[in-house]
Amino acid sequence: MLKRMSTRHLISYLVLGASIASTMLPAYAADARVANPASVEDVKQVFRLSGLDKVVLTYMRRNIEVENRSKPESALETDVYLSFATPDAIAEHLAPIYANYLSSDYAKKLIPALQTRIGKLSVRLTLIEAESGLDAAKLVFAKMPLEDRREINAFQASVTFKSLLNAEQNASKESRAMFREWSGEVVKSRARQVRKEIANLLESEMQKESESSFDTAAVSSNRLPRIGVRAFDQEASATFETLRRQARMRRQFARENSQLNLADVLKAENLVSREGLETGNLSILAAENVFSAHAKAYETLWAEYDKTILNIPMAPERRQELMANNDRESAVVFDIQVREAERMRTLLELEKQILAFCESHLGKIEYKDGKLIFQSDEDLTTYNTLIAQVRKEYEEIQNIGKEDLDRRKSDVTRLRG
Repeated sequence: MLKRMSTRHLISYLVLGASIASTMLPAYAADARVANPASVEDVKQVFRLSGLDKVVLTYMRRNIEVENRSKPESALETDVYLSFATPDAIAEHLAPIYANYLSSDYAKKLIPALQTRIGKLSVRLTLIEAESGLDAAKLVFAKMPLEDRREINAFQASVTFKSLLNAEQNASKESRAMFREWSGEVVKSRARQVRKEIANLLESEMQKESESSFDTAAVSSNRLPRIGVRAFDQEASATFETLRRQARMRRQFARENSQLNLADVLKAENLVSREGLETGNLSILAAENVFSAHAKAYETLWAEYDKTILNIPMAPERRQELMANNDRESAVVFDIQVREAERMRTLLELEKQILAFCESHLGKIEYKDGKLIFQSDEDLTTYNTLIAQVRKEYEEIQNIGKEDLDRRKSDVTRLRG
C-alpha cells in the first residue's frame, strides 16, 4: 500500500512555547508601580550593566534543561529554541515593563554605581550564582579581600541596589506573561516557515511534473528550518525528507515509464508484424515490472516513515492525534492509488488482448495509408471495441491523476494558510 503522511498535523504546533515560557522566570507578587518611572533607555543600560539580561537567559536555559529531563516527550533543543532570546532582545522586551517599577532617580543612580569596581564585582558574583549556583558564588566571595566583601555587602544592602531587586520582583508577573506571548509568537513564526518550506517542496515538484522533468538531481535540497521543539523538528524532518525521497522516486518512475515507449504498442504499423507484436508484449511486461517495483518502493518508503514517527518521543495523546490524522489522509490517498492501479491493470490487460487479437489475425490485417484494414466487419468491430475501452481507461487514469493533483494543491494551500 502506498501511504502518505499527514501534513495537517504540522499546523497544530502554532501554540507551542507558551506553557514552556511560563516556567522560565520566577514568580513574585506584584506591587504598585512607581510614580516617576525610569526611561526605557536607562533601564536597558541597567540591564546591560547589571548582567540581568544574561541572568534571565541563564535561568531560561536551566529551566529548559530541567524540563527536558522530566518530560522528554516535550523536550526542547535549548540552543535552537532560545536563539531568539539574546541578551539585547531580552532587555528590549523587559525594559518597558521594568521601567514601571524602577524610579527614574534610582535608575540614574544605578547606572554609575554598577560601573564602579565594587558594582562590577557584585555583578560578577550574580552571574556566577546564575551560572554555577549559590555555593560557587559564595566560594568566590570568600576568597575576596575582606574590605571588598564589606563593600559588596554594603552595596547590595543599599536602597539603590534594592530598588532593582524590587523592580525585578514586582515586574515578575508581567514579565512571565510577556515571555509567554513572545516565545509563542516566535514558535508560530518558525512553524509557519517550516510549513512554507514543505509547501514549497510540494509546489516545486508539481511544477516539475507539469514540465515532464525527469531529473532526480533537481529535487529541492533546501534544509528545513528548526523551531527548537524536538518532537516537532524530528517529525517535520521525517515528513520533509520522505516527501523529498518520494519526489526523486516519482521522477525515476516517470523516466523509466517514458523509456517503455508504451505509446508505440498500439501504433497501427506495429500491429501487423510479428516483430511489432513481440516488441509490444515485451513493453507491456516491462511496464508491469516497473509498476510493481515502484509500488514496493513506495510501500517501503512509507513503512520507514511510520517507523521513524513511532520512534520519536512524544506525548501519547499527540501520537494518537498524529496517527489518526495520518490514517485519515492515507485512506484518501490509498483510495486514489487503488483506483489508479486497477485502471492501469485493466488498461494493460486490454492492450494485451489487442495484441493477442492482432497476432491471431496476423496476415489477415493490412496496414495501408496509416490505417488498419480488416477482412471482416466483425473483426473491425472487435478491434474498435477494444480500442474504445483502452481510450476510456486512459481517460479515467487521467481523471484520477487530476484528482490527485487537486488534492496535492489543496495540501499546499492548507500549509500556506
